[in-house]
Amino acid sequence: MFKYIHNLILREYRFLFAGALPHWINEIPDMKVRSSTPAWKNEMSRFFKDIVELAKPYLADNGGPIILSQVENEFFWVDPDYM
Repeated sequence: MFKYIHNLILREYRFLFAGALPHWINEIPDMKVRSSTPAWKNEMSRFFKDIVELAKPYLADNGGPIILSQVENEFFWVDPDYM
């Protein structure tokens, strides 16, 4: 069994918004990134479900180093319902 020295914060959005959005995301009808639109909500729901499954073994509850997940790192007030 590994012993972790440091705790980690999982920051999914760091990769999503560091210029790493997949090119096809804008091809989805009615897509508006970082919004309360159904298209964005559906894609982010799918993305985060996948991330959670990948991260599960590394969560603190399972003996891993991840103690927190930051799901948003930039807040824009363009769409109040999104926030």
